[in-house]
Amino acid sequence: MNSEIPHGCLVDKKDTSQIYFWIFLTAAICFLSLSVVGGITHYSPLFFWDSWECIAFIDSFSSGNWQALWAQHNEHRIILTKLLFFLDFLLFKGNPAPLIILNYILVGLSCFFFIWAWKETQSPLRFIPCFLVSCLFFWSQSENFEWEFQSQFFLVHLLAFIAFFFLYKSQFRTHRKTYFILSIIVGIFSAGTMATGIFVLPLMFFYGLLAKIGKKKIIIILTLSILILYIFFYDYHFSSKTLGYLFLNINEFVKYIFVYLGNPFFYLSSTSSLTIASFFGKVFLSLFLYSCMIIYRKNYKKIYIVFFIFIFYIIIESSITSIGRMQYGISQAIAHRYTTPTIMAWCILYLMFFSKKNIQKINLKLCNIISIFIIVAMFPIQLNTLYIPSSITQKNIAFLAILSGIHDDIRIKNIVYLDTALNPFQAAEKAQKLHLKNFCSGKLKDLSDKVNSLLIISQKNSRQSQGNLELTSPIATDQNWSFVQGWFYDKSTTKYPLPLLILDENHTVVGVAITGVRRPDVASTIDQKATYSGFEGYLHRKAIGTIRFYSPETKSFFSATVN
Repeated sequence: MNSEIPHGCLVDKKDTSQIYFWIFLTAAICFLSLSVVGGITHYSPLFFWDSWECIAFIDSFSSGNWQALWAQHNEHRIILTKLLFFLDFLLFKGNPAPLIILNYILVGLSCFFFIWAWKETQSPLRFIPCFLVSCLFFWSQSENFEWEFQSQFFLVHLLAFIAFFFLYKSQFRTHRKTYFILSIIVGIFSAGTMATGIFVLPLMFFYGLLAKIGKKKIIIILTLSILILYIFFYDYHFSSKTLGYLFLNINEFVKYIFVYLGNPFFYLSSTSSLTIASFFGKVFLSLFLYSCMIIYRKNYKKIYIVFFIFIFYIIIESSITSIGRMQYGISQAIAHRYTTPTIMAWCILYLMFFSKKNIQKINLKLCNIISIFIIVAMFPIQLNTLYIPSSITQKNIAFLAILSGIHDDIRIKNIVYLDTALNPFQAAEKAQKLHLKNFCSGKLKDLSDKVNSLLIISQKNSRQSQGNLELTSPIATDQNWSFVQGWFYDKSTTKYPLPLLILDENHTVVGVAITGVRRPDVASTIDQKATYSGFEGYLHRKAIGTIRFYSPETKSFFSATVN
């Protein structure tokens, strides 16, 4: 009796595989393209939160103070990030665009090494590389893509995986010494990314024991692990407050870890629920333990030990993050920046679970359906890249306040940690002395320089535009200025943001504002092009009577009255 499978069935199976491949390839191209679009629409050249502290570092390090490179940044020693900032200062005068481009390159490298590792599994699922690209460029981690400071967040996980993977490759005959040396170098560099980077070498030692790489290599890794740990913690300052909070809130510590590990599903769920994130965090740990049991019993290839070590590394990171951040609330665990490590961990778990041997037990069609469902669930979040976020305007108005010397703490705290010793006004002056690009030029700098100046406007060249001053509110922390809101629309341009000068009856600049606030109500009433016509700004309290909101770019204005 002929037991061969009919030729037609093989063709159908092959055709189905091809269809799935093209579906996921299309998805990967869409996710990657939209992610790049997001980098453009969400781009802001202005310093944000931790980036402000790099001003003091650049000033100190450029003066020859090498200790500034080693100084703690919270619980971290961010040596590589500081060096990148300093290099950006030397080459581009503090323009954040190259560092943001670097973030995308680092994600691309993550895709490369994850796909390389996938090839080692000999999985029959050809669409997996495309699936990995879609996941790794998922926009729920937007904060890490659009923030120049976050290269460390990509580096700490990418370098860890490379170190583990190269150590695995050092067990083969081809280039074994080269791979071992590279794994050691990358492991050492990992300690200069974030605090969790110090665990890379110890976990490489753990891998060495499990994979039996040889006593000589294990001793070298162990020696370097102890040395790096000693150097890292030399003159290290621990927070007793953080440790005390941990011992009193063990339950919160565990809950934070669950939510952290389920972070991506917070964004995938329609309800954006912490409960859903926590549930999937538990699912993650359960699947991880299940996969580990299978690998241990079935004597799988050593590449799966690499996967195990990397996921264990992410679990350690979630625990350390929980210790340092849970006092600010469990909702901290679903921050956009924490999506990066958890996405990477879920991708590796995916590779473990849908291994060649597991697929023989699990219905292949079920694997495809689950993968498609995940892609479909992620896609609406990816479409957020098409819209200009409100955070851009918040950054603009806060930066404008700092450059203009206006103490508007409510807005300034959107880009600067005001509960630290950092003074944003002094930092801005220092940045200008260093000739950092965004503090010395640009629309906001030009606006701030014109405050209190006399501006003569030719009546022949200026024309009336549409607009309305809707709110004038005193600033509690600055008695000289009021915060203003409204909208300004000139049909001759769709360019946003537009800088606006506020002039009194004597043509003196008594305030500044900038458009870019989303106003769908104005768009529906006036013109669809007026979607971002909303403005925010500052008006000096001495201004009374008729004032003009004037756009130097369009040479148009509208008038309003203040009492």
